[in-house]
Amino acid sequence: MNYSIKKVFYFLLPFILLYLILSNVLLNCKVASNAMESSIKEGGHILANRLAYVKSEPARGDVVVIERDGEYMVRRIIGVPGDVITFDTETMTMKLFGYAVSEDYITGGTSGGMYEEYVVPEDSYFVLGDNRLEVIDSRHWENPYITKDDILGKALIVYGWWYIDFVPYYTVEMMEF
Repeated sequence: MNYSIKKVFYFLLPFILLYLILSNVLLNCKVASNAMESSIKEGGHILANRLAYVKSEPARGDVVVIERDGEYMVRRIIGVPGDVITFDTETMTMKLFGYAVSEDYITGGTSGGMYEEYVVPEDSYFVLGDNRLEVIDSRHWENPYITKDDILGKALIVYGWWYIDFVPYYTVEMMEF
């Protein structure tokens, strides 16, 4: 190999590898709505891990980038296969298996949905935005569940020109009233 070609190759190799990693492992997307406020601000950016669920299953509390009807959106996984989810419109709370759920990350309360009860089927997930009173999510879709194939990546880092932060992870805790 000619010395100058070799030199150009070694110069370009890190950029090619970086491109391959960024395009196949990480997903960079802009948050176009206020659906996840107060956790993630509208106009911010997210780096999501495309390979997060190759060897593991999505979990309750994960913030994910999904594709729904050709639209990309950021939502939080609330229900996993087998979960029974209901909404108490009087107290504006969500219940999981009949127990109220403590959700410190939501803005405002939680309104109900199209159905009184959601039973998450096998291989499916129920997702909600953190800004429950102003977002369209599983509660409003005709088919309220997403599959693992709809999940494009698990959110890792939130950033903008003025900040960088890791996506806060919250566990969903059940409380009995």
